[in-house]
Amino acid sequence: SSLRNSLTTILTKPHKFMINPAFGYVFGTYGGTYLAKNYVDTICKYKHQSPEQTAFYKFWIVFAVNGGLSVFWKDPGLARIVKENVAEQLKISSETTIKAIAPSMKFTYLWWIGRDLAHMFGAAVLPDYCEDKFKWTHKQWQMAQLTFPVITQLFTTPLHLMGLDYYNNQSNANTEKIHIMDRIKRVRVSYIGAAGIRMCRMWAPWSIGLLINRELRDYLNGDEHH
Repeated sequence: SSLRNSLTTILTKPHKFMINPAFGYVFGTYGGTYLAKNYVDTICKYKHQSPEQTAFYKFWIVFAVNGGLSVFWKDPGLARIVKENVAEQLKISSETTIKAIAPSMKFTYLWWIGRDLAHMFGAAVLPDYCEDKFKWTHKQWQMAQLTFPVITQLFTTPLHLMGLDYYNNQSNANTEKIHIMDRIKRVRVSYIGAAGIRMCRMWAPWSIGLLINRELRDYLNGDEHH
């Protein structure tokens, strides 16, 4: 239903979709990520860095940009939008809503940082590293860039779900402590569906997006592919 409504808005009212706060979060995060990756690729190529050095710099710089924007800006913002919508539908009082949408984020941040570390390595660093290290052809790199980000979601989805569980289900002085096994059970129930959704969602910005970003950058720089 959500996907259908989004596609309908994109096709019939694109201007309305683009001023949506959710679109702004996503566009800003990935725009910053692409710029950071291009910056590292350009500097490392100019300095003739080894594949290992390039991968090291790319991993930490792109992670810092994408992870910072995702963990501290995009994800809390999107989660807050969802909670506000749910609260509005349930007609919760404004005072209760404010308390509900401002939970502690400590453990959520830890899980999401772990998610982004794994994701950054598999989606943004590993395809380029394999191309440089093993002298892959451009076609082989293209296949890797299209598939690696999708496969990576098998490992990052549990971390993402655990972060969401800590965000949505918090224990405090007035409630019984939530056992870690209860959280793991909830993650297991949601894993298959969430992994499939994340594969579809990540394929566009991390597979197609990074492939187009690289092709456009190489074209503007006059780089030839073999």
